[in-house]
Amino acid sequence: MPSAAYFLEHVGETYGYFFKTHDLLYSAKSKYQQIAVFDTPDLGRVFMLDHYINFTTTMEAFYHEPMAHIPLGMVDKPKNVLIIGGGDFGVAGQILKHDSVETLDLCEIDEEIPKVCCRFFPEITQKAEKDKRFKLRIQDGMIYLREAPSESLDAIIVDSTDPFDTSAAFPLISEEFYQLVHRVLRKKGVLMQLMADYMFFHQTWHEVLPRVKKNFSIYNPISITIPLYITGAWGFLLAGKDRNELNTHRITKEYLDKLGNIQTMTPELVKGWFSIPKYVEKALTAPEKK
Repeated sequence: MPSAAYFLEHVGETYGYFFKTHDLLYSAKSKYQQIAVFDTPDLGRVFMLDHYINFTTTMEAFYHEPMAHIPLGMVDKPKNVLIIGGGDFGVAGQILKHDSVETLDLCEIDEEIPKVCCRFFPEITQKAEKDKRFKLRIQDGMIYLREAPSESLDAIIVDSTDPFDTSAAFPLISEEFYQLVHRVLRKKGVLMQLMADYMFFHQTWHEVLPRVKKNFSIYNPISITIPLYITGAWGFLLAGKDRNELNTHRITKEYLDKLGNIQTMTPELVKGWFSIPKYVEKALTAPEKK
């Protein structure tokens, strides 16, 4: 835990980075994970799960903005949206910038995360807390999907922890999950999902992509620049039921300007995120680790 003057975040035993810490404000283990909040001199306040940084107050927009505005930009006037995970309410606050959204349900399996974030990050949580369109459900997202009516949602955003086999998010890359998402999405609906780093965790992509191909007409791996994450670029998945929907031309300057105060996105950047580089293509086609 970040009790010393410096904290090291690492992948395995061979790669990582460190930064200086100030006061440790909160540290406790919930039913699902270790939660910590601490201050730093340069990064602001940090929210950490299982010893990995989720966001900082100075850099949260690099994650929360594209996670919300890319998928909603692919849908004409989205009305009904679901977030699975995202108990810090950062993505929720961004989604609620869209006037067309009528309902936003958020399924968070760990009831401690909203409590901790509302206490220590009110500047991030308060937009969702005060909006009548928003509803927090302390619930497994899989259960929500099983009970949801068919073709009832315009967008599903999975803002979970990394979906590894030791994570509570592991069911969110299962065959059943993608079948449920396909059933619940409307004909022009989209899925946006946090996946994993392409280089260190490409085996996760090898497991997921065949399931996505089987259930969706179109999909696109995305490589988004997130300076705080350990390799600087993280992998996301965008998938849809309509081949005409996943088009970066939808993310225009006019679209972003209407949302107001977007800090990390431009149409040119988004287009680049969709054009994954050769090293990523190589990682996705490399033999799966046994």
